[in-house]
Amino acid sequence: MSQEPASTDEMSGRQPIWQPLPEPPAPSASSAVSLICGIAAVALNVFFITSPLGLIFGIIALISGIIAGRSSRSGRAGLVLAAVSALVLLIYLASVGLPMLVDPTLGPRTE
Repeated sequence: MSQEPASTDEMSGRQPIWQPLPEPPAPSASSAVSLICGIAAVALNVFFITSPLGLIFGIIALISGIIAGRSSRSGRAGLVLAAVSALVLLIYLASVGLPMLVDPTLGPRTE
């Protein structure tokens, strides 16, 4: 009876270098909702000068991103897009609101 020679790893007593990676968790529905609403919020706030619909989509993206982040490690893209959307909204409101506060000729006219 002949025996097969042992592999080099078995002979040296070391663990094999390559091990298969574990399967990544499947993305949840709330992370997909967060991503889609975040993209819509950024697009609406950038291209349509802070539409109210962009604010609504941003809030939805923020809430569903937080829910997805608590249940699994996904949903970060939606959170980032919601933050970018909020930043665009704040920059726009500051660029419109501040001059109206400083210069009284830009405000609403009262006659």
